[in-house]
Amino acid sequence: MSNSRPAEPLHVSSRFRDAVLSAALKLEQQASLDERHVHTLTDPDHRRRHRRLVDEQLIKAFRLREMIKLMRVREPQPMPPLRNVHFVPTPSR
Repeated sequence: MSNSRPAEPLHVSSRFRDAVLSAALKLEQQASLDERHVHTLTDPDHRRRHRRLVDEQLIKAFRLREMIKLMRVREPQPMPPLRNVHFVPTPSR
């Protein structure tokens, strides 16, 4: 089902966005390795299941990348001013 409205942006931290991007990259790399391994399998059913694994890895990576397109990195919130804090230096030895 198609949604006529554009999706709302997802406001996330830069750390979360980086983690999602890292997961997508790992899935793509693993799919590439698995795809190269398919020809070494002798059993037709095993090859079929292995190709399905590659397809699922690529689909998940695609979905993560689509989610990344919707992400907007939140600006870090300013630190509140410190109150009633008195710095007392310790004597040097």
